[in-house]
Amino acid sequence: GKSAMLAEASEGYHAGPVSYCEATGELFVTLSNFENPVIRNKVYQKADIRLKIIIAKKVNGEWQKTGELPFNDPAYSVGHPSITVTGDTLYFVSDIPEKGLGGTDIYRSVRTNGKWGEMENMGSAVNTDKNEMFPFIYKGKFLIFASNGRGAGDDLNMYNVGLFGDNISGVAELTELNSAGDDFGFVIHPEGEV
Repeated sequence: GKSAMLAEASEGYHAGPVSYCEATGELFVTLSNFENPVIRNKVYQKADIRLKIIIAKKVNGEWQKTGELPFNDPAYSVGHPSITVTGDTLYFVSDIPEKGLGGTDIYRSVRTNGKWGEMENMGSAVNTDKNEMFPFIYKGKFLIFASNGRGAGDDLNMYNVGLFGDNISGVAELTELNSAGDDFGFVIHPEGEV
């Protein structure tokens, strides 16, 4: 099952949100980024552990790490991957300071000839000065995500925007899915049921 798949792919790291691409057989996994020696040496202190995204594939029935995103960096986090069905565009979350609007923002990167392009901030149609996270691509045309920068209070609520090439249209709150608390972590099964 998925948890066994995760356990194998995560190499003993703490693993977080994953995204699987049927077309390429790739599993995009959020891992704690322990590359930072300062953190490794202070393992018993509460460290601000950064996240990174690795790519794993099944080789001879075993999950093996086949790549990392080029913008993984011990200085900031990259996580919460959502890959398009074609495997060429990855949406994810980062708190990289110089590209962000504040808090965590949603980014995308397009893969051309096997190479991942620059991380592009999705801009103010999606991101605010607070936290946007847990992007989920639905049918290649909708980006569903959680934000605490659009409503009253500090709770995460679910929102949806339409994606049409480089145009992003009409951010809408998914009111039927939102509660009084934090709402996030959206998955639609392939048959289209939530």
